[in-house]
Amino acid sequence: MELYISAGQNDRDPYWCEPWPSALAMSAELLQRPQLVAGKRVCELGCGLGLAGLAAAAAGAAEVVLLDREPLALQCALLNAALNGLPTADPSAAAAAAVAAAEADGGGSGAGVQPPTLEDLLPHLQPADAQLLADWQAQQAKQAAQQRETPAEASSSSSSSSSTTTTTTTTTTTSETGSGSRDTGSSNSSTQRETLRPGLVRVEVFDWSQPVTLAPHDVMLVCDCLYESFSVEPVAAVAPKLLSRRGDARLLLADPPDRARHNRECFLDILCEESGEFLLEESTETSVPTWEASKGAWRDTPVMLMHLRRGGGGGGDTVGVKLRRQRG
Repeated sequence: MELYISAGQNDRDPYWCEPWPSALAMSAELLQRPQLVAGKRVCELGCGLGLAGLAAAAAGAAEVVLLDREPLALQCALLNAALNGLPTADPSAAAAAAVAAAEADGGGSGAGVQPPTLEDLLPHLQPADAQLLADWQAQQAKQAAQQRETPAEASSSSSSSSSTTTTTTTTTTTSETGSGSRDTGSSNSSTQRETLRPGLVRVEVFDWSQPVTLAPHDVMLVCDCLYESFSVEPVAAVAPKLLSRRGDARLLLADPPDRARHNRECFLDILCEESGEFLLEESTETSVPTWEASKGAWRDTPVMLMHLRRGGGGGGDTVGVKLRRQRG
């Protein structure tokens, strides 16, 4: 908010800064069940800090695209990704592109607010977080220095490493030859690690009221985007356009069960009317611990998790519950 005020934009919405319970619940779901996103292209709509999208990347998604109309949120999400060791598109370039896109769109939500640098963020961080950020900067600087070593030093290092690698390879080969079962297990473990390797995290400035120009994704994450009634129709209209038409494409929804129940029901109705292909695979209620500063205590906050699968379009897929309701 201080950044918005200093930029003379007192009417801006800072609520993307909050780690909302729905995003926390979705993050836990993806980390506990990585098969939902592993190896797939994933997008998170209205990502804010991008918690769910970053969890998808950590769970092995091939690529995660964070979508929000607020460039500042996207910059912070990329910084979070980098601090957690996830591969990212260059934050500075992405932020510059985000602001340029917003300004080219007639002074949209990103115009006039420059994304912060790491140094800009330091005064606003808790001491422990500031130290973590400083350590990360030092690590990045060390890696950059190592990459700038002279060709002679690199050649010498390469020669030494080659000798060591040869010895290691010989030892490993002997061990694997002596035990076929260990060889199979090692291969399986290696394949699994390869599958769950974190995917690239990138961002796109995206206003769900505007035309969709992005390529479709395999999985779409929607966390607490239905709290305003005027958001229901545009979010429901854009969802089928952001998802692949393949039968295994999924929309994963996290939403408070009671706060805006009517909005969620309307959202599901519109989805069915728009495509006629979405099936409800799972609907569960969970809870996440949240801190109530006013009471100085933790409490369990309920969250509804819904897995919607897009049908193949052939009309014969009956695995799941069609979302269309009987109208009186």
